[in-house]
This record gives sequence, C-alpha cells and structure tokens, in this order.
Amino acid sequence: MEVLKELVDLHRANKTQRAKILGTRQGRNATKLYRLYEAVLRRKIGSDEEAMVFLFGRGKNRDPKVRRLYSNLKKRLERRLIDGLFLIELSEDKHRSQVVTHLYKLYAAAQILSIRGSIKTAIQTAKRGLKGAQRYGDSRLAMSFCEILVRRYAFLGDERNMRKYKLLFKKYEYLENYRREVEDLYLSLASFFAKAQGITEGEVKKLGRKIEELKKRFPKEASFFRIKVVLISLESIYLQLIADHAKNVALCREGLALLDRYPSQVTIGNKLQLLTNKLYSHIYLGDREEAEDLAAQIRVLKRGRLDWYTPYRISILGRLWFRDYQGAFELFLEVLENRAYKRQKLHMEENWRILHAYLYFFYKQGLIDTEHMDEALVKRFTNFRLNRFMHEMPVYTRDKRGYNVTLLSLQALLWLQQKKLDRFFDKIEALKTYNYKYLRRNQTYRSHCYLRMLIRLSVFGEKRIERDRPTQTLLRKMQSFPMKTLEVEIVPYEHQWEFALALMQEL
Repeated sequence: MEVLKELVDLHRANKTQRAKILGTRQGRNATKLYRLYEAVLRRKIGSDEEAMVFLFGRGKNRDPKVRRLYSNLKKRLERRLIDGLFLIELSEDKHRSQVVTHLYKLYAAAQILSIRGSIKTAIQTAKRGLKGAQRYGDSRLAMSFCEILVRRYAFLGDERNMRKYKLLFKKYEYLENYRREVEDLYLSLASFFAKAQGITEGEVKKLGRKIEELKKRFPKEASFFRIKVVLISLESIYLQLIADHAKNVALCREGLALLDRYPSQVTIGNKLQLLTNKLYSHIYLGDREEAEDLAAQIRVLKRGRLDWYTPYRISILGRLWFRDYQGAFELFLEVLENRAYKRQKLHMEENWRILHAYLYFFYKQGLIDTEHMDEALVKRFTNFRLNRFMHEMPVYTRDKRGYNVTLLSLQALLWLQQKKLDRFFDKIEALKTYNYKYLRRNQTYRSHCYLRMLIRLSVFGEKRIERDRPTQTLLRKMQSFPMKTLEVEIVPYEHQWEFALALMQEL
C-alpha cells in the first residue's frame, strides 16, 4: 500500500494527465480502479485490508478470490501510474527530466537498431546520445553509449574507431567509479541521519579524511559538475559537524555560484541542499536577518513539492533559537492546517511532534498569544498530552546518543512545569545512568553537561544551585563548547537552563 500511496501523491497535482491514465469518472459506474485511486487520494483507506473492505464489502476481505482480485487490481493501478510518470512534467526540474528521458530513449533506440542489424543508424544514434551525455555530464550514460560504439565498430572491423571509443569508455568508467564513491559516502551519511542516530567523533574524523582524499582525486573534467556539487554538499555537512560555520557559509556560497554557471543541469534539489546548509550555519552564527531571508527563499522554492514542510521546520528552529516563540508558533500553525501534514514519513512526523511539545511548553509559560488565531487550529495545538506524546516517539527513543537527549531534557522541563515533582525526580534518576553511559563523547558533550546540571538542580534546588561551584563550572564548559546540531539541541541548552531555574523558583 505504501508504494501505491507514493505513486498517487506524485499524480496528485496533475489532474489532466490523471484523466488520461485512469479515464473519467462516471457516477455509480465508476470502475473499481478509479474508486481505489480516489480512496487512496482522499486518505479514506490506509491499508490493503481497509481497501478490500471499501471495494468489496465487509467480511469479503478474507475470501481468497477477493484477495486475488484486489491484488491484481492494485498491481494494474500501480502499472498505470508508473507508465503515467512520463506524462507528468515536473515544472521545477522540467529541463533535467526532458534531457534524461531523451538520452535514455536514444540509448534504447540504439540498442534496438543494433539488434535489428541497422548498424550505421545505431552508430549515428549512439554518437548523438554520447554527445548529449557529455554535455549533460552523465558518466553512466556516456559509458553505455561508448560500449555500443565499441561493439558496433568491432563488428565492422574499424579498429581505429573501436580503440577511440574504448579509451573514452575507460575515461568515463573512472569518472563513474569516482561518482559512485562520492555518492555512496553521501548516501551512507544520509541513511545514518535518517535513522536518527547520534554520530560519534571518530566517525566525523573519518568523514573529514575521506572528503580530503576525494578532493585530491577530483577529476579534471569540470563538465561533470554534478559530482562536484555532491562533494561540496558532503563537505558542508562535515563543516557543520565540526561547528566551522563561517567556513561552511563561504563553501555554500561557492557551491551556489557553481550552480549559477550550469543552469541547464541544476535541479531544485541541488540548490535547496546548499541553501539549507547555509541557513543552519547562519542560525548558529546568530545572523537572524540572513537566516530569515534564506528561510523565505527556501519556502518559495519548496512550494508544491512533497517535502514542502522541511523549510518550515528549519524556519521554526531558527525562531526558537532567536527566542521568537510567537513567530515559531505562527509558522507551526501554517503547517498544521496543511492537508499534507499527515502524509509525512514516521521520522518526520516525530520531528513535528517534538516541535509541537516545545511550543506547547512555551504556550504554557505564557510566551505565546493565541488570541485572534483560528480556534479549530488552536484547539488541535492545545490538545497535547505528555504520556501520549512519549508513546508516539518510537524512532527517537531508540537513538541513545542523538535525538533521545532532546526527549529526556524536554520531558524533565514539562514535568517541572506541571509541578509533578515525583515524575520529575523519577526522570532525573533515569538521567544519571543514561548520561554517564551514552553521553561522554565529544559530539554529545554539551548534552552531557546540561543533563548533569539538571541532576544537580534536582539535588540542591534553585537557591543553592547558583552557589554550587561544580554546576557553574559545567555551565561554563557547556557555553565554551560549540553547538553542533539543531536537530538535537532544538532549543539552546542555555535557554532551557534559564527556564528550569525559573520553574524551580515557582515551586
């Protein structure tokens, strides 16, 4: 069902082409194929079992014949939607989509012509394709076209041309292997963060060494600029992990200038990656005006995309860091009222839930004004229960050195705010073992200091803690250590500490 949901989402904004793919609806005579599509589109069904009940009636979903009918129907709909991808024009990457489609068509045509014995036409078609692949900077397709040309010239006995394209093949093979090496590193890093895991200092150093090695071996063929863009994106992530934000801003500026030199090959995704990385660093450096301008640019670029909510989330993080809690709340409500809010993947849903929890904390502190806001949205926002919130966070709670720290510190603040001291002290007891077991490494040192401060606060109370030298030493150490990730430290620990002291004073 998840595959079908994704395919339906891709066709959501393209009603004209959808009619070509599925036909037009005819009242009660609407086909089961169309009914299944409409039900998935409108989120009436969320699983295969629900779909069978919807299409065939309750109780029939256990009938083997019905299950077989449904399986065939779903496969037919998936095939039609996949075929329909060629009818969709994604406006933001329109040029790139057209070029890639055209090159693959030329490759298929050259293969068919070779099989049918039209050798000269196959050679001419492959040469056209090779020229396009070279201009576009696609080493994989360039290799494929060279392979066809080597084989065709070999069978014609043209040794000179055969050697020429064999040398070209080796050149593009080297470029393709280099590209794969860069992209494998990038994808392994993306997979690592997608699973919400805290990265260790050793892994960060290893990443830095690998990037330097790849930069030294970067091929001279500058036309293959997309490899360079991925390498810049990798280095940008590394610079954020070592908290060298000034250097990262300069690197992202260089990368964006590079994109401007190759407009025909640029995708929205390329630009968004660098703009987002640059935005994170401006937030860390405290450049509020620059950060707000970049966030607005990104929100415009993302409009209409399936991952539209990412820039909103980054904008909210920035406003939380700049203590603009009202502004963060207003942006959150914009996201909450969007119908696509519920269609995010699990780890992204958890990101929004934790933002909701922080904003609810600030709301209860009286720092957010809900007057003149949409009543239904405000009601959805204020319908927050801490116990339910914790049950809805399976990915975060599995992460012992990264995002789980966010949950632990937030829970402590919320129990303290609700004056449930028994729960607060229970949480502090759990923090003692957790902190020493998981948070002694460099990447999590600020978290380690902050949780130790909370533990001491629970022992000494607000009045004595200000005179407690170990706590003051921990605070100074934490402040001197660079902040490395907004994803873990959603609200700076210095700000959270101020709230914790104020709440203890109210008891």
